[in-house]
Amino acid sequence: MSRIYPISQFPATEGKVYPDGLRTNTNDFWVEGLGVMASLDGDAELHYIFRAPASLPDGTAKLEVVGFSYDADGDAKINPKWKSFAFEEDFDLAAASLNAEGTQTLSWATGEDAHEMKQLKVTLDADTVVAGEFVALRLVMESASWTLDTRSVWFASIIWE
Repeated sequence: MSRIYPISQFPATEGKVYPDGLRTNTNDFWVEGLGVMASLDGDAELHYIFRAPASLPDGTAKLEVVGFSYDADGDAKINPKWKSFAFEEDFDLAAASLNAEGTQTLSWATGEDAHEMKQLKVTLDADTVVAGEFVALRLVMESASWTLDTRSVWFASIIWE
């Protein structure tokens, strides 16, 4: 499996998302990423820019989103929107110009999942990842049916498998 990490990440919705870290269950280790407020009260966005390698790896490109929360019971609703773009191509990344993969659910189950990292893999097929280009990703954290009532920390990468 090959993986690329963002070259830029930004919490884009002031007051709802922010650079953050949470401590693990024993409070001895921190997990750093982009934080989302507890009980999300309106859609929020995390923005990422990735640089695809000059030669794409074998396999299917997928977005891997990892979330960490203290919540023992709740759902996060995530809608990845993205597009590939090249140097000297218009960088106007208005919401209308991005391609949505559709709302995904990441769940923490009652009584067993507090302090656990959860993984979501989404096949990137709403556009095409192009060798040597950039991928602009807008993770829309959707407040409708968002039931995590503690803050959470998120990070993303693109994998091929």
